[in-house]
Amino acid sequence: MGATWDLFVDESGDFADAADAVVVAGVLVRRGCKAFAPMRLEHALRAAAPHVPWPLHTSLIWRPSAHVLWRAHEGAAQPADARALDLLRRACPDLLAAVQAQLARGAEPRHADLVLLERTLRGLDGETWPRLTRAAHHTATRIRQVLVTAARQAGDDVALVTAAESTLGDAVPAGGTSGDRYLTLLTRLLERLADALARKAGDHEVRLHVLGRDVQDPLLHRPTPLHVRHLTAAAQDATRAEDRRVTTSSGSVRLVPQPVLAFDAHAPAGAVAADLVANAIRRDVNASAGLRDLSAALSGKLSMGPTLAGRPLVTASGAAAAWLDHARGGRVGPLADGLRRWALEQALAWGRELAPEEVPA
Repeated sequence: MGATWDLFVDESGDFADAADAVVVAGVLVRRGCKAFAPMRLEHALRAAAPHVPWPLHTSLIWRPSAHVLWRAHEGAAQPADARALDLLRRACPDLLAAVQAQLARGAEPRHADLVLLERTLRGLDGETWPRLTRAAHHTATRIRQVLVTAARQAGDDVALVTAAESTLGDAVPAGGTSGDRYLTLLTRLLERLADALARKAGDHEVRLHVLGRDVQDPLLHRPTPLHVRHLTAAAQDATRAEDRRVTTSSGSVRLVPQPVLAFDAHAPAGAVAADLVANAIRRDVNASAGLRDLSAALSGKLSMGPTLAGRPLVTASGAAAAWLDHARGGRVGPLADGLRRWALEQALAWGRELAPEEVPA
C-alpha cells in the first residue's frame, strides 16, 4: 500500500575538512504517524528540557556552560549556576556579557564562546563542575530518550536513512573539479531511499525537508546557501529522472523537494529529530563495523532501524557507490580494497537487488 512520507535531513561533521568524518542523515516518517505528529513531538521535546530555547540543538545541549546561561536567562538558576556565573563575571566579564547579550536577542550562543567559558569553569571547586556536567548530560540524555520513545511507538512508520563515505574524504571533489561533499552524500541518501521505497508495494511520495547550510554551487562555482533548486537537482540525479520518480514492478516513489528549512524558532520537530540523529550516529557510521553490527548499533541507540522492508537504508559514496552505478548497467567488477566494511556489505546487498544475475547471493 502506498503512502506519503516526510524525510527530515541534517548532517554532522566539518564538511570543509577532508580529514573530518562526516555524515548526512534523514528521519523518514509516514504521514499520519501519531508518535511523530509535529506538535506532539515538539511538546515532548520541550518538556524534556524546559529551560532550553527552541530549537534544541545537539551541538549545544551537551555543553554545561550553555545550561548555566539558559537557566539564568529563564530565572531558574541553581546554586551551582550562581557559583559558575560569579566566577565568569570575575574571570571573563566581557565574554560573559557578549554571550548573555546573544541570548537576550534570542540568538544561540556561539559554540566557540561556550568552549572558552568552560575553560574557566573547570577551575571551580571540585564539586561544582562535575555537578554541572552531570546535569547537562542528564538533560541531553532525556531529550534523546524522547526520540527513542517516539521511534518505538512509531514502529515501521519511521526509519533512519544515512549516507557516509566508503573511505574518509572520498566525497570531497578532486582538485580542479566541481562538486560539493555534502551534496554528493545527500544525493546518495536520496538514491538509496528511492530505490528502497520503489520496491515497497504501492505508489509513494516523499516530501524532502532539508536543513540549510552552505554548499558549493555547481553553476555559480562559489559557496551559496542551500536552495530548493539544489534539492531538486539532487533528487533528479538520485532518481535519474526529470520528474524525480522511480518505478519498479512492485511500486513507485516520487521525491518532492520542499523549501529549505532554517534551524530557528520556527523549525519543526522533525528537523530537531534529524539534528539529534545525525549527531548521534556520526561516530558509528564512520567506524568499520559490518553492516549487521552497524544496523544493530543504530537500532539499539535510537530504536529507529536503518532498513525498509528488509533492505538496508545505509549507503556510501566513493568506490562503493561507483560499483553500484556499474551494477545498474550490468557491469559488475571487483570491489575496491580498503572500504569500510559496512560500505562494502551494503554495496553487495544492493548489487544483488539491482543486478541479481551479475551478483551472486
